[in-house]
Amino acid sequence: MRSNQLSYAPYEAIIAERRAGLKIRDSNTILFLTAILQHDPLQPAEHPVFVPATPRCYNAARRERVIELNIPGREMIRLQHLVCDVNGTLAVDGRLIDGVPHALTTLRDSLELHLLTADTHGKQDRIDEQLGVTAVRIPAGGESDAKADYVSNLDCESVVAVGQGANDEAMLRTAEIGICVLSPEGAFIETLQAADIVTTDIRSALALLENPTRMVATLRR
Repeated sequence: MRSNQLSYAPYEAIIAERRAGLKIRDSNTILFLTAILQHDPLQPAEHPVFVPATPRCYNAARRERVIELNIPGREMIRLQHLVCDVNGTLAVDGRLIDGVPHALTTLRDSLELHLLTADTHGKQDRIDEQLGVTAVRIPAGGESDAKADYVSNLDCESVVAVGQGANDEAMLRTAEIGICVLSPEGAFIETLQAADIVTTDIRSALALLENPTRMVATLRR
């Protein structure tokens, strides 16, 4: 008779690494694995549990997340952090723009994602759940300086920042690469002027990061 004892060691290691900061792309996977560890294999389960041999989203090689831009006439740029404003940039009226969750999930293989928000519409908790990221709440007043300081503390030379509002201007200017998106809410003229690149919408901005040679073509002189 086949033993019902399961070996959880690989999954315990994955969860330990996740708690230490190693990313697992699909947040549902970590919840699934945690549930498995909490189940007592010596007791009959109400429903059978399927345990995959290797989680698809586990990066065993621990590949460094980085996008390299080799722009003629400039030193190599190594981007490691994507810092995004939320309302007006990723979302309109407190709701994520179509295509944004999928694009950000893909990019998290290459960049560490940071969300900064004043939570104007009071719906950030829902957005956090959808993206599997807890946004940094920026208190009202001094928002522009707070966002720029956040970028500086990450090491601004490794940051690409995306925004469109007045309080994003300093953040885009501080980051190594600043991208201004033309949002349904509009774009503040000084923020547009502070950017290195301007795109017609957020999907186009994120597509640049998925295809970095497009940025090289835009930024080369």
